Amino acid sequence: MFRTAAISLVLAVIFSLLLLMHFYVYKRTVALLGLPKSPAYFIALALLTVSFPLAMILSRTVDGPLIRVFYTMAACWLGLVFMAFAASALVHLIQLLSGLTRHPLGQRTLGWSAVVLSLLAFIYGLVNAAAIRTTEITIGLKNLKEPKVTMVLLTDIHVGAVYGPKYLQKIVDRTNALKPDLVAIAGDLFDGSAKPNYGLVQPLEGLQAPAFFVTGNHEVYEGIDITTELVARTGVKVLRNQLVEFRGLQIVGLDAPLREGKSANIFEKFPGEIDPAKPSILLYHIPVGLEQTKARGIDLQLSGHTHNGQIFPFSVFMPLVYRFYSGYGRDGDFQIYVSHGVGSWGPPLRIGSRSEIVVIKLVP
Repeated sequence: MFRTAAISLVLAVIFSLLLLMHFYVYKRTVALLGLPKSPAYFIALALLTVSFPLAMILSRTVDGPLIRVFYTMAACWLGLVFMAFAASALVHLIQLLSGLTRHPLGQRTLGWSAVVLSLLAFIYGLVNAAAIRTTEITIGLKNLKEPKVTMVLLTDIHVGAVYGPKYLQKIVDRTNALKPDLVAIAGDLFDGSAKPNYGLVQPLEGLQAPAFFVTGNHEVYEGIDITTELVARTGVKVLRNQLVEFRGLQIVGLDAPLREGKSANIFEKFPGEIDPAKPSILLYHIPVGLEQTKARGIDLQLSGHTHNGQIFPFSVFMPLVYRFYSGYGRDGDFQIYVSHGVGSWGPPLRIGSRSEIVVIKLVP
């Protein structure tokens, strides 16, 4: 019931925003380039408006290569039309300012500038999202007995129609090449753009280091029991409100909440006790509950979820939602790392963020 309601709400919001963006782009393009107000042009844009919501619905009910191709094309169009919307708004502002001068810019010049800017931003976003970076950071943990423990943090892979098993295999190969002592997969392994099946996550069998997984909000949407069973079959250890010890580290894994809320008790279903004499790491998909985490004596929290906004200007609003939303942060003895993720949701674009595999070197 919750999943159906959540999906319906997401689709309604997406459709409303898409309708507004397409209508604005349509009006500005016609005005600036002097195009005829053709009904065919308007109908085409109307059909494109529903392409991504339709792809989301079909990908959850029908499986197959054609559906995955359609979803990928619809997601790319979503990214392109957003670039066109942003470029049109910027050019609109320039046009208004230009009108205050003695030599206002011509409409066609502004129109073609918006087209070129849209395409360049779209291409850059595609290339930037596809380029997986390796981010390295050294973090000190009190009471750590080992001289060094190297871990790889993977979040927000979003395996589905756009990022398939081959992409996950690429990430596994890159991870193995780093020779970590352990791997943490901190949620949103699944995307929701393809029916969850074992073929999507089978490449995880190739991880050479012990690996631990916690759920993200997309696992909640797809069904926690379904997704965690698939991950467990790969040999990756699923932590569902559990604590395990590894090389002197206490690793706590908590389920993503059914509903995100800053006031929720994220440890509500965690029955264990944390030994303050040993270093502890919390794997929790969403970077919230920080005061509760500090009160529990956790030394380091590893999260994802934010994508650092994924596409500018959404990154501008991240500080309004999360205290820590990108990279490393510290509050006294408490430390946190929030990964941008190594995949993307919706448009396979990144502007103002990066696709990253995070290598964390833990030292005393």
